Amino acid sequence: MKIFGQTLDTTILDTIREEAACAVSRSALARKVCEILGWKGASGKPKEMNARLLLNKLEKTKEVVLPTSCGPVPGWRPPEETDPLWNTMAEPFDGALSELGPLEIVRVAT
Repeated sequence: MKIFGQTLDTTILDTIREEAACAVSRSALARKVCEILGWKGASGKPKEMNARLLLNKLEKTKEVVLPTSCGPVPGWRPPEETDPLWNTMAEPFDGALSELGPLEIVRVAT
């Protein structure tokens, strides 16, 4: 299975299922998934939002049973489905760089 550009073989899915079965919270599970998949941003911090989106998608496809949600963070609201990024947030970009507009390349030491 390929989700968000990440290939999830049965070994990875089984590991995520095992972690989900004993996870205290969805946040803790997302951090663990980042660790399992090696997902880190340029700052070195885990890409927790990507992991949460992945987990939600796996739950919708009935691949994983997640811990019960504690509800949204006060003041948070999901993006509108009319937002042009809604359907492309997790999809890889396939096009000319000129379509993106100005880019800034920053060297990051890790």
